[in-house]
Amino acid sequence: MDTIKDIGKASLYNNISYEKYIQYLYRIISNLESQRETDINELQSLKNRLKNSEKLCNEKEKFILFREEQLSNIYEETENKINKLKYRIQKLQETIILDMSHLPSTNTPVFNLITDVRANIKFLADSARGDNTLLKDEIDNFQAQAELGLTKIQNGCYTFENEVTQLRQEVINLRDINLNQQELTNELGTINETFKEQIDDLTDKNETIQFEIIEKTRLYEQVQDRLDECREENYQLKESLKGVHENITESEFAYDKLKQKLRILGLTHVAWRACNLRQAQILDIEFNTARTAWRNQRNRNQIIIRELQNCRRHDRNLQNDKVLIEFWQDRLILKYEKWKNKTYDI
Repeated sequence: MDTIKDIGKASLYNNISYEKYIQYLYRIISNLESQRETDINELQSLKNRLKNSEKLCNEKEKFILFREEQLSNIYEETENKINKLKYRIQKLQETIILDMSHLPSTNTPVFNLITDVRANIKFLADSARGDNTLLKDEIDNFQAQAELGLTKIQNGCYTFENEVTQLRQEVINLRDINLNQQELTNELGTINETFKEQIDDLTDKNETIQFEIIEKTRLYEQVQDRLDECREENYQLKESLKGVHENITESEFAYDKLKQKLRILGLTHVAWRACNLRQAQILDIEFNTARTAWRNQRNRNQIIIRELQNCRRHDRNLQNDKVLIEFWQDRLILKYEKWKNKTYDI
């Protein structure tokens, strides 16, 4: 009887320990679920930030393409202007001879000649005049026409001298343009090289941004896959714990039935032992059978304990996976911050 009571007390103590351990596992599951919700929220935040960064990268890429097109247009316009200027200078060089030394600097001899001719005509007219009125009128008319012709010649000389002066100034300006042409060509070459360097720099930055976007997308997909695996493992762990709890409940019920049966058999064994030894032997056999069933139940309880240990070990693996996810999350955030600062610098 004392042995049966001790066995019952030990089984009751084990049952209480199982209940406490199950409660402890439920608390761990609750904490894991809370942590999972936190990880899901953080992952959603990272997803939103990644979408914003992709949107920003697309805008930057469009701006880079726009700047490249704008620089290309400016370069083409500058090339066209310079080509037109070169063509104009070439035509001017072909049309005008720069050596103008044969042109006179002034028309003073011509003006002196006109004055002398005018004086000679007047002298001849005065000498030829006489009493003949008709001849006098013809001489006056000839003198007026000669004066008019000389005036026209003089005005033409003035006009020619002004044109020659303007032509000299244009030739001087053309010489200055010819002297500055080489400087303008060199400056254009420098601008062209600068534009090419800026375009190459923008192209390299665009390739770097595209590579970072691909890398961040790959890391995000890896984190998403790992999160899905953790969800599945958490669900399986939860289902396994439910099965363990059901097994423990069944074990408790079977343990109570065996306990009652052992107590009844113990009392019956004491009562009948003095009356009938054969009956006592039968009761011993039944008692042994019940004890064997109790031992089998104890073995089942040990199997359940091992399953709980496996669950705890799996929980530790989940904690390690969580630490790994947090590590990759920190690295992803750090890379995103570096990329954002670099993008703003661009």
